[in-house]
Amino acid sequence: MRSILAAIPIVVMLSPYARADWEYTRWGMTPEQVVKASGGHVKLLQGAEQRTVAPDMRHEAEGTYSDGSVSLQVRFTFDPTNGNGLNCVFYAVTDEKQAPALKDLMIKRYGQPSKQGGIAVLGMTDLTWEKPDDINLTISNSDPAFVTHCKKK
Repeated sequence: MRSILAAIPIVVMLSPYARADWEYTRWGMTPEQVVKASGGHVKLLQGAEQRTVAPDMRHEAEGTYSDGSVSLQVRFTFDPTNGNGLNCVFYAVTDEKQAPALKDLMIKRYGQPSKQGGIAVLGMTDLTWEKPDDINLTISNSDPAFVTHCKKK
């Protein structure tokens, strides 16, 4: 019985549902740390390329990422009001035909979404995960599928 109880924390740590952060990044990283961790796939945005989308979210780095056959454009936001640490990653498929593969990848990684919705008449589907982070996948007939993946507040 003790060995079973001792193994529970290990199983929880290895579970994909317990995994926060995004791929090679960790919440709170600086833009420079994200670029370095990407192995050359992300660049810092300069001056007018940077964009503030909310008081605590400024796009400061972007690049590409591939997970198997899914190719993504990624953009990273940082919180200038709190040490400029990484707080969100936005990623979108580079080809609209990859939307089903992105959906499958998200379910494999985070399990079944906690909420599903959308606007069927517009061909839009929204899937939301509330653990380990705040994650939303939007699939639309007219735009590439994209994910908003933010640190849990």
